[in-house]
Amino acid sequence: ALRIAPDGVRVAAGKVGPDGKNGDIWIFGSSGPPVPFEVGTGYSAGSPVWSPDGARIAFWETRDAGVHDIFVKPVNGNGQSELLYKSAFAKYPTDWSPDGKSLLFGEYTPYSKSDIWSLNLSDKRASTILNTIYSEGYATLSPDGKWLAYQSDQSDRNEIFVQPWEGGTSGTKRIWKVSPAGGGLPRWRPNGTELFYLDS
Repeated sequence: ALRIAPDGVRVAAGKVGPDGKNGDIWIFGSSGPPVPFEVGTGYSAGSPVWSPDGARIAFWETRDAGVHDIFVKPVNGNGQSELLYKSAFAKYPTDWSPDGKSLLFGEYTPYSKSDIWSLNLSDKRASTILNTIYSEGYATLSPDGKWLAYQSDQSDRNEIFVQPWEGGTSGTKRIWKVSPAGGGLPRWRPNGTELFYLDS
């Protein structure tokens, strides 16, 4: 997976390491060689997500018995990665709220497929946003922070849905299906006027 930085110049991307097994994260710019970000750790890392100010990147890494836990690390300097959230199940970050206060992530569980969670970065408390019998994931917030887009298989195939974002609270909300014939991996246009996704 690759993600464009808020400056529109840099890209964070995962690629297979020299051992052919573990994944690394690199930062690519418009010129010059790629810069190693989370490379050669002996663990797999992936799903990089930039903070709104472009100063940090959140990602998953498999440090504890291969479980995907969520870490964050400064982009510049020699700062160490910090564990943000740990649980027994695999997780992957998907978006950072525009105000920088919350991190969205998906979590795979054996009893509810994939669910959408929000991590409050001030107290490291996680709360479920969508936790149903369906598989919901790849959540992303609109640039104004008012709308949550995600993919779900609640209509027997992956489709893109949008619902209001109310600061990480769960519960019943009105939802709109915006993909007419299947879709996945939604992304907002920077001005919030359009939503892009893969047509399935």
